[in-house]
Amino acid sequence: VIATVSNKITFTQGFQQPYPLFPVKTFEPGIAGVSASIFPNPVMSGASLRLNSDRRIDLKMEIWNSVGQMVYAEKLNSSNTIVLLNTGNYVAGSYLLMLINYPSGEVLTIPFIKQ
Repeated sequence: VIATVSNKITFTQGFQQPYPLFPVKTFEPGIAGVSASIFPNPVMSGASLRLNSDRRIDLKMEIWNSVGQMVYAEKLNSSNTIVLLNTGNYVAGSYLLMLINYPSGEVLTIPFIKQ
C-alpha cells in the first residue's frame, strides 16, 4: 500500500524496505541423512524401496496416484533397509512415494511409474 499525504509537507509512505534481520534460508527437499530409491522403475507387479540412513528415524510411507488419491500408507523406520512394495493391483500410471518424518516435517518424494 502506498499513501501520499500532503499539507505543506508531502509524505509518501510505503517505499522504504526494511533491512533483512535474518538470513534467507533456502528449502532443500528431502530428509537429512536419508536417501532412498525404488527399483526397478518402471514397476510391473512389485518393487523394492531401498533406504540408506545415518541414524534411526521413524517415517511414514505414503503412495499417491496422479489424481491425488493416497493408495497406500505404512509406518516404518529407517533401519528397514529394503521394503518390498506390492503394486500388482495398482492401475498403470505415475505415482509418488513420499517418506515423511513427522517430528521435523521433512519429506522425501520419489516418483515411479507402474506399467
